Amino acid sequence: MSDPLELGGAFVDTRAADLALSLDVDDQPALATRTARLGVFDIELRLLGASHQVVVNGAGGPLRETVACLPGVDPFLPAQWSRDDYAFRADVSTHNDEALTTLIKHLGHQIDAADRRSVGLIGCYPGRPLAVTAIRATLDLAQPVLRWETWHTYPQAGEIVYTTSTLSQSSGDRP
Repeated sequence: MSDPLELGGAFVDTRAADLALSLDVDDQPALATRTARLGVFDIELRLLGASHQVVVNGAGGPLRETVACLPGVDPFLPAQWSRDDYAFRADVSTHNDEALTTLIKHLGHQIDAADRRSVGLIGCYPGRPLAVTAIRATLDLAQPVLRWETWHTYPQAGEIVYTTSTLSQSSGDRP
């Protein structure tokens, strides 16, 4: 298992209630990135000082999912939201430090397990080993669907924000 990458920026988020989902904001400054091609999709995983951004490029153009504390955007993280080709779900749960530590170890194993159908990235913030953001994207060939999961831990509130998103492969094939 690899340890989370220590990110070179400050931990910005304070709690889950401060987060917003946006598909409209431009690329945000990233503390770490990882890119891959999964099927017809080019995907970039971006860890931010304020959570995450996933950028997916297909023939139909980019999809830019951002979950973060965004200036000028009211906090709102829906439990679920969808359109024809894209679906998003979020869940917030509360845990103690021991459970956060166990989750972070588990995430390290999941990120290490990436293969030709998946890519992942995990980072922690300086001096805050329990403040972690992780993203893992997988191409499901049977569906075919691109799926990514994210985990954001907020140890000061004992919160874990877990999101899962899917994008149908047909959207990557659009003219």
